[in-house]
Amino acid sequence: MKKLTFRCTLLSDLVISSSGATEGFKQSLDYIPGAKFLGIVAKDRYDMEQAQQTLDLFHNGCVRFGDAHPLVNGKITYRPPLSWYYPKSNGYQDQIYLYHLIGDPEEQLVQVRRGYITEQLEKLFVDQTFSLKSAYDAEKRRAKDKQIFGYSSLIKDSQWGFEVEIEDNQYEDFIINSLTGKHRIGKSSSAQYGLIQIDYLKDVAYSDASSEGENEEQKRLFIYAASNLCFYDKLGNNTLEPTLEDLHLPKDASINWKLSQIRTRKYPTWNKKRNSRNADRYVIEKGSVLVVDATDSSLNLAQSSAVIGSHRAEGMGRVLLNPVFLKNNQGKPDLILLNNNEPSINLSADEVRQDRWKAAQDTKPLEGINKRIWDYLQAKSANQVSVDAKVNAFINDNNLLYEGVTSSQWGQIRNISRNTANSTTLNTMLFGEDVGFLYKGKSRHIWTPKRVDKLYQFVHALEQEQRQIGIIRLATELSKYYQ
Repeated sequence: MKKLTFRCTLLSDLVISSSGATEGFKQSLDYIPGAKFLGIVAKDRYDMEQAQQTLDLFHNGCVRFGDAHPLVNGKITYRPPLSWYYPKSNGYQDQIYLYHLIGDPEEQLVQVRRGYITEQLEKLFVDQTFSLKSAYDAEKRRAKDKQIFGYSSLIKDSQWGFEVEIEDNQYEDFIINSLTGKHRIGKSSSAQYGLIQIDYLKDVAYSDASSEGENEEQKRLFIYAASNLCFYDKLGNNTLEPTLEDLHLPKDASINWKLSQIRTRKYPTWNKKRNSRNADRYVIEKGSVLVVDATDSSLNLAQSSAVIGSHRAEGMGRVLLNPVFLKNNQGKPDLILLNNNEPSINLSADEVRQDRWKAAQDTKPLEGINKRIWDYLQAKSANQVSVDAKVNAFINDNNLLYEGVTSSQWGQIRNISRNTANSTTLNTMLFGEDVGFLYKGKSRHIWTPKRVDKLYQFVHALEQEQRQIGIIRLATELSKYYQ
């Protein structure tokens, strides 16, 4: 078996939905499934006229497209094992308890279920951005009614690593040529999301966290799910209880379900070539730990990583045996300590936004029309920040005064402000004693002299060019404040 190592760089934000549903909030996966890379190759190379090649590449597991995890200093990362627990009082810091070694803990413990770790026991988290979108009605040339949805996405410029394992070297060049370059994957790949760059890393291999031999001087085998695991029984039914045969273990071993820690979920899939859904699968999630009471014969399996279960071509079934992060490294038998050195990786949404802004400041000086546009946008941004600060200060000082003014009243003020040509006309439409909105109809009973006077002072304290946007912002905020 040979491993081909690749780096995937996100050239735009990437949406990998964790569910096949189209309604409601859906979090993006915090990894890139191997099925996405299989699909890149299958898009142009799936050819049933060459049946054996197609079966080897995409079906029978001779080629296995691994999941992509975040890269830290050129090293691959892993999901924290579900056997990790931390004290609730201290939070997820440096002190970790191993579930299979816990005796009688003195405090309440919480299972680690998020983020990633390195082989050196550094921890990191994958942040995601959120965008609210709306479907477009081409006939009415506006947003479609009841068609608003949100996307959580992995962040542009982040780097991810994955491996492709091949049993037959004749497919090596074929796979490298198909994967290398720019591609689009995930949801909304025809719009602003999903552009990636894949590079082949020749003569580079990601480290493996497996260790050899027995664990904790006990005859136990710890099987860590480095990827999702999917199993079927003899009748072809999806099952979440693997047998010893599924785990490639002899009959004299036994699975210790009491000490094992697993999570399961439904795994929906979509076949883009057929443009239809596949049957949903139920999988054991990556990070799960199966504990096996082993014998000498089964312990001999703990020499390297292994692959078990079904759907191996899509990256499922990869496990690590007796990984280093399931061994205690302290005097106390049930504890390990994490390395608090911050890994050099930037996957925080706020930090990425700041870096993008700094990069924009470092670009070469703008000239001509581009500079005039840039100066205009900067001035507009500064003007909006100034107005927002004044609006917030006014609301903090006078929120009780306007209690009882309905959101519809503020909505009408906002509409008047939007539809007037300039601040002079706006002043007349709101405060004019003969035609002003605040002095006629039902409004005159709601708008007491004190309320009108305070609003008048706020408007005229703004700069001439700020008054229109200032009233719009104030009306918008107060309509939400009192609704």
